[in-house]
Amino acid sequence: MNTPHQPGAGVPIVIIGATSGAGRAIHARLGDGGVVGVARQGRADVIVADYLAVRPDIIAEGAVIVNCVGTPTGDAATLDDVNRKVAVAWAAAARAAGAAHFIQLSSFSVYGRAQHVNAQTPVLPETAYGRSKLDAEQKLAALQTADFGVSLLRIPILVGGDRSDKLAQLLRLIVRLRIVPLVRPPVARAMLSYDGLAATICHLVQTRQRGVVVAADPEMFSYDLVARQAREAGLHLLHMPLPRVLSLPLGWVAPALHDRLFASMSVDGAVNIATGALPFRRLSDIISERLAG
Repeated sequence: MNTPHQPGAGVPIVIIGATSGAGRAIHARLGDGGVVGVARQGRADVIVADYLAVRPDIIAEGAVIVNCVGTPTGDAATLDDVNRKVAVAWAAAARAAGAAHFIQLSSFSVYGRAQHVNAQTPVLPETAYGRSKLDAEQKLAALQTADFGVSLLRIPILVGGDRSDKLAQLLRLIVRLRIVPLVRPPVARAMLSYDGLAATICHLVQTRQRGVVVAADPEMFSYDLVARQAREAGLHLLHMPLPRVLSLPLGWVAPALHDRLFASMSVDGAVNIATGALPFRRLSDIISERLAG
């Protein structure tokens, strides 16, 4: 599901990083009316040579700014420039221009290797990427005033954009091997479709909820879910136990990849604002589509 959704008549919206997967999905949901997309290249309303070259002239009074700019890769300086400096520069300019709200796309990486996310989950980033996202959150929170709200939207891995994302690669491997691993204890991993992210942004534009907010598909990824969707699609895949001894070496060599494949990170429904943004494209639909090729 990917249909235009007008979050509020007359609300000017600026999307920074409009040509990213997230930016495109959000723009598609919002439609064209009152939306200004900013990018470094491609099809956007405003092209900037550098995202740090802020354009306060395009920020209308009462506007909502959505920052989709970010990178998980690079050295510490690059991560700081892209993930913190860009967000803070645009937020400061937005507040000075009389904007009403700033929405920052943050990441579950701020939780480190936590296996469950609720209101009490501490922030313990283990990577330079996670630390840069947390630093951005802290600097943005300090810019909030009575007239200028800030939403810090923490999201898990995004899926369903194209066939090169990590979920698509995993499902291609499963279809090729004709095996779904039976992992015990079961994996329950939060994910969110790009359309789900876009719907959540629309929800935030409407509600103007401030502070830290969390969004994920209400149904967590699991290998049991993959097996069920495969059966419904008529695919005959073996559901084979995966001995823990086989996954342990991957945890030593590539802990981030191990966590994405075999570690749980679920979300408490009480803090998951994506439930209020339904309907949107669901994880089970994406799995079915990818399994079908």
